[in-house]
Amino acid sequence: MKRKLLIIIFAVIGLGVLAQKMSFGVKGGINYLSLDNYGGGTYTLCEYRSCLSAGITAQYKWGDFLNFAIQPELVYSQSQTYIHPVVGLPLGDIRLIDIELPINFQMGLQLSPIFRPFVSAGLGFCYLIDTKVNDNLYSDGSLGFGSFNKFNVSFSGGAGFDLWNFQMQGRYRANVTRLNNTKQIFDKLLLSGFELSLTYFFLRR
Repeated sequence: MKRKLLIIIFAVIGLGVLAQKMSFGVKGGINYLSLDNYGGGTYTLCEYRSCLSAGITAQYKWGDFLNFAIQPELVYSQSQTYIHPVVGLPLGDIRLIDIELPINFQMGLQLSPIFRPFVSAGLGFCYLIDTKVNDNLYSDGSLGFGSFNKFNVSFSGGAGFDLWNFQMQGRYRANVTRLNNTKQIFDKLLLSGFELSLTYFFLRR
């Protein structure tokens, strides 16, 4: 009984110390993501359409002048691609709507009490919650929601800076999971591109 009580006490103390070093915030951004053809296919061009993202984030930071941080996020994200297929096939748009859990690892320099530039690398997990496919693209239903891969994994790298309670960040993100497994002409598409975001930490430690 005493051992269990001690474990609980130390766990509460540990969580309290961790919480004192955590910052919490909200974020919004613009995505410049598009589906691109990797490994062959039948497209002449895939163009991005800028879309919005929004979510919440937390940051755990340690170190002094040279410091490190882990920053997980929970984000609602959209991307849209304008498809130019081969001659004879119609043009159209594919919009993807995801719930994403990126985990970013940062290395920064505390150049002043309120200014910290950093570089970052990250791993992301995405769950597809909806798709919107232009009727011009496979109106027979072969590109319905059920044909898309629901779980996706991505890697990212970028840079940014913390200024007071704000954080500005840009990163390049690339999915490693293909759009679908139907073995049609869309099965070679992978999502990649740039993400710009602004975060406000309302609980800054």
